[in-house]
Amino acid sequence: MGEYEKFINELELPPTQSDEPSVYAFSLHKSGSTLLYNMLAELAPYVGQPYFSIQDQFFSNGIPINQEIAGMERLFNPKGYLYGGFRFFPKHYKIPDLNRHKKILLIRNPLDVMVSMYFSRKSSHIIPDKGKLKTRWLKMRKEALELSIDEFVRKKNQIYLNKLLSYKNMLNQENLLIFRYEDIIYSKKDFLLDILNFYGWDVDSDIVANIADKYDVFPEEEDKTGHIRQVHPNNYKKHLSKETQQFLEEKFEQILLAFGYKINAQNIYNNLKNY
Repeated sequence: MGEYEKFINELELPPTQSDEPSVYAFSLHKSGSTLLYNMLAELAPYVGQPYFSIQDQFFSNGIPINQEIAGMERLFNPKGYLYGGFRFFPKHYKIPDLNRHKKILLIRNPLDVMVSMYFSRKSSHIIPDKGKLKTRWLKMRKEALELSIDEFVRKKNQIYLNKLLSYKNMLNQENLLIFRYEDIIYSKKDFLLDILNFYGWDVDSDIVANIADKYDVFPEEEDKTGHIRQVHPNNYKKHLSKETQQFLEEKFEQILLAFGYKINAQNIYNNLKNY
């Protein structure tokens, strides 16, 4: 048995007293994912469905989070759990009957994501203490430090696009509710209430309000080295050149339109005027 197989074989789910169907929460890097998963982890005990993230387990043990490991499917129980921590669609995890389970997906404007990703890789993201993932993150940090923000987003945007597109097939599944970061960031209590209603959970409104208030954090000034850097949407306009903004709008045009994000009509006109 290999090292990773041994890790999975020894990994245990927390105990649950719930016989209700398990539910899922998905997001992407730098799309409000940590906010989402922290709030859900605090809500879960009130309905008796423990929160569990296999990607968090991988990260803390220095294991690449897209690793395919035999035996992982046993960790996805059809009843009793809230599964989260996903920052791309986990096609290697062999989740049984995902189509039947209620699931949410939190997304964000890709242009803001790319800016946030740059500052995260450059300074704020925690680096694992061990394993192959530590080596990989040290390499990614070194690279980010050597690039300007415009160079970084032009070079790395395909990585994010691939992770976003990994959810494409899930969009056709039943029992899916999609949220946009821009719609929920200023109304976290309503966001949580919408999730509770969708999952069919019953939690006292005061508890929901307390959790929402705890995470309703907006730095007075942008902190380029902090995990919570600045929060507000459209920050890309401050950091990216007009040329790079146009480059990304063209790259992500179909994604932006599909998820209801406005794109610069002048940029489209400039690209089409010679046709």
